[in-house]
Amino acid sequence: MSTQENGPSRRGALILEAIRRYAPVTRTEIAVRTGLTRATVTHGVGELIAADVVEELGRRSTGRGQPPIELRIRSRTAYTVGVHYSHRTINVALSDLDGTVLERNAIDCEPSGPVDTVGALADAADSVMDSLGDARDRLLGVGLATFGPLDLSEGTVSPPIYGADWQHQPLRRMLAEALGVPVWLDNDAVAASIGEFWYGAARPFDDFLMVFLGYGLGGGLFLGGRVHRGASYNAAEIGHMIVDADGAPWFHGPPGSLESEASLLRLERDLGGPPSLDQDLSRSEDPRVVAWLDRAGLRLAQATASADHLLDLEAVVFGGLVNVATLDAIVERVRHHVRRFGIDARPHKADLIVGTTGPFSVALGAAMLPIYDAFLPARSDGMPVARAFSEPRTARRGGERQA
Repeated sequence: MSTQENGPSRRGALILEAIRRYAPVTRTEIAVRTGLTRATVTHGVGELIAADVVEELGRRSTGRGQPPIELRIRSRTAYTVGVHYSHRTINVALSDLDGTVLERNAIDCEPSGPVDTVGALADAADSVMDSLGDARDRLLGVGLATFGPLDLSEGTVSPPIYGADWQHQPLRRMLAEALGVPVWLDNDAVAASIGEFWYGAARPFDDFLMVFLGYGLGGGLFLGGRVHRGASYNAAEIGHMIVDADGAPWFHGPPGSLESEASLLRLERDLGGPPSLDQDLSRSEDPRVVAWLDRAGLRLAQATASADHLLDLEAVVFGGLVNVATLDAIVERVRHHVRRFGIDARPHKADLIVGTTGPFSVALGAAMLPIYDAFLPARSDGMPVARAFSEPRTARRGGERQA
């Protein structure tokens, strides 16, 4: 089961998704989660069992009546690799279809040209793919997540921080050719939201904003249990929200943006060199670090309160490359300031949560991309590979609607 054509029907895809998300789960629970009839679920589960994708665990202990049979995805059915390329780090994760993370690896790197970077990414992916041995033929593909701007429909990247050589580089195609396997491309913050949704603190939520504090600052938005992409696949670019109309100039985007105020690149500019990601910055006595922490907390509070007012979110989840103690310190500042920007009469305010998947949230989310293109084909019909996580909808270009 290595291609989209071999994936299940729409019915089977919905059932597989429910099992992947809620296992161990019963047929009746799947029917409730998906809205399918009990008979449809029973038939669909039978197909997935026959395909060796799903297995029965045995009967649940209930105390009375006929106990229901619990289901889960069969382990080692298929595999994916997630690769996260950030400014100075490559994180890699190997996962199987049931969500078990089999291997993780972090590699330090220095910014370089596209060809050398693709070589480093391919080496990092190969290092975990080789661990599959004979099972490598069950690899569905590789998900690659990085910062942008990205054109997901074309699979290209144009990070301005790297200069002219990087503009409109076909990174997805280049890595696919280097590895000889399909590659999916996505924004790093969106991949982080996917990682937290399937593996971390966002699992209980269908409507949440992920704020990813990397060298830049980005966002991923889940609405109704799906990534919300927007008309050009670039929704939730929270880093470009203006939080200070009189802010200092920024190399990427307008002055006064959230990224220019709260990102690691801003801290690197203030310090004159890259900060240590492993260091607990909340304990620093350097006034430049303290000022950055305080400013980041205030500006993030402004941005997340505005997003919550606009979207009525269940939660805002914070993650990133920084030490977890540093992230905790920033979120505590956000909680302190957000009271100033909220509407007291609102019946609900978004929970402010620190993610639990750490720096590997992006790689874990990227590893989910091949799974959803291979096993949920109905969600990808007529869409670029990069939109595997979106609900299918008509794309808009230049005011015209295209199928």
